[in-house]
Amino acid sequence: MSDMNIGKQELQWLINGSAFLGSGGGGAVATGQQFMNIILALSGGQGVELIGDGNGVGPGDVGLVIADIGAISAIEQNQSEAIFYAYEHLNDWLVKNGKPKTTMLLPIETGPENTLAPMVAAARYKLPVFDGDGGGRAVPALQLSSFANDDKSFCPTSITNGNGDFMIVNTDTPKDLDDMLRPITATEQFGNSASIGLLPIPSGELKELAVKGSISRAIAVGAYIEALQLNKTEQAAQFKPKVDELRARLLTRSIVKEFKESTSGAFDFGTCILHDVGKPDIYTVLLQNENLIMFSSEEGGPVSTAPDSINYLYTDGNPVTNSSIKAGDEIFVVEVKAQPELETDLIQDGFAELLNNIGYYGKPRRVSQSHHQPLGDVLAKMLNARAMSH
Repeated sequence: MSDMNIGKQELQWLINGSAFLGSGGGGAVATGQQFMNIILALSGGQGVELIGDGNGVGPGDVGLVIADIGAISAIEQNQSEAIFYAYEHLNDWLVKNGKPKTTMLLPIETGPENTLAPMVAAARYKLPVFDGDGGGRAVPALQLSSFANDDKSFCPTSITNGNGDFMIVNTDTPKDLDDMLRPITATEQFGNSASIGLLPIPSGELKELAVKGSISRAIAVGAYIEALQLNKTEQAAQFKPKVDELRARLLTRSIVKEFKESTSGAFDFGTCILHDVGKPDIYTVLLQNENLIMFSSEEGGPVSTAPDSINYLYTDGNPVTNSSIKAGDEIFVVEVKAQPELETDLIQDGFAELLNNIGYYGKPRRVSQSHHQPLGDVLAKMLNARAMSH
């Protein structure tokens, strides 16, 4: 990872790449666009600084994770204000309690809203963003992020809305924290959408727990997909090595026959029914904010389960998440193999519990590495085949 500036072009690639990699979650593409405009306005068009391991952040400095929490279908009109408050209230707490001031921000996950959320704060407070996050995909709950792979407390944590209402909360475990924050987010004052600041620990410890390079990989994926769409061969060649750090397999090219969801406890729960365009298979995807499991009518068990991600892409290469998918859409569904940081026993058990809660009582499906190909090859084959068929 090397340091880089993320300007307008990189932000657009990042929105598209993170939307694809978010397993249907991580927010809406439209929210990412709003955040991009805010970032550019606050920074005078310059964007934000992305830093890798070789940067000047000292070992005693503190990093923070900034995120939006709640149902994907809910977002505040002034969500950026909630982000500012989340940063300010937690940073004020640190200063009042004799802790170092924040010198670095990180996202909780990969997605068009939550990858950009800390960048909104970074643009205002002139802070760098570390090239890493808690998953390399979107995660439905805090305890499923790679930051939970240690006994570090996520607290104190700030939870805020855009009207200035806030709380500073403390609890023992990431799961306890998520269980505490969801009912707060579901109250009338928050309307199923809030912003949080958490994990105020030394920057070096945050780096070690993060999925490193996740932001630059999402940028590369967005740039590579654009290159395939527009037949920009040099751009495709430039970004393919970074894209190919991810392994993937095409699950289906299908028509969305039905998409239904409901909101409960600051989560969106839903079902997506897909009909393959060339085979008799009918696929069913179950989601809790993010896509968690996919079944086929022709298989005896799940085709794919979290922590591997189940990602959507329109057949023209444009991104789509669960916030906007609808009946009649024709999409590719691509499984991207989970990052090693999400394949620990702790995280696997956490996803298994979530799958149990939505009615699947088996273990997460683990597919051999040999079933996956470099993501760049999978995307090129998909989009080139689509172009030839049209």
